[in-house]
Amino acid sequence: MIKENGRYFDGRIVKRVRKARGITQKELAGRIGSFHQTISWIERNKLEPDSRILSALCDTLDLRIDDFYTDVEPPVRPKAPTSVGDAIQQARLAAGIDQATLASRVGSRSQVSISHIETGYRRPSRKIARAIALALGLAPETLWKFLPGVLDLDTNTPPKNIGEAIRKARVRKGLTQYQLYSATGVSVDCLSRAENHFACPRNASLVRLATYLGEDVETFLRLARLAKIERRAARQAETTENRLAQQRAPVLLGQMQSVPIARS
Repeated sequence: MIKENGRYFDGRIVKRVRKARGITQKELAGRIGSFHQTISWIERNKLEPDSRILSALCDTLDLRIDDFYTDVEPPVRPKAPTSVGDAIQQARLAAGIDQATLASRVGSRSQVSISHIETGYRRPSRKIARAIALALGLAPETLWKFLPGVLDLDTNTPPKNIGEAIRKARVRKGLTQYQLYSATGVSVDCLSRAENHFACPRNASLVRLATYLGEDVETFLRLARLAKIERRAARQAETTENRLAQQRAPVLLGQMQSVPIARS
């Protein structure tokens, strides 16, 4: 981000001063009440700290806030988040807290759920996204804009895959994932992974879902079979590509070794 006066935050200044003082990233993080990943991201200009972290850095390194800014744009600047997981991770690191701390503030059962959200393994509901935003001092709209709008979902068009079929049927019934879990016993995690195309429920679960939602069981099973075929084909293609790469490696190595080295 650019400061109002047109100057740029440069995390490399933090690194230079830290090393000059003989302080490690872990030690600096401990002194400012943060952790080393935040310091690492700041020093590589992947992250601009929030006001609390910036003030703590000033006190610890005996600098002024203006000392962290320069008129020359650094070669690397923080990238705008492209997903809700990216946005949460950047905001969490900017605040200098770890996943476990954020999970405790949100009231989540463990830091695993925060980790899954940040890595894109699962997508949070709007309720959870709101709780995370408030825990990080953000406006809920900051995270909501990355979530699909249920009101914009066209439930009348045929689903393209099993995840879309489950989600459209659930939305038509006006159910949340938790309500569908309570009625069918298919876990929220399983529903979330299916609707986000990360995994496919077992046939027994699909039968329970289709029956409760009033959908055609054979359609659910057919879409699930197609999803499994697509995943199997993708795995086979990846395996073939890896095998070919391993076969090409010795040839490329031989070519590199045969190139004469110019001597001065």
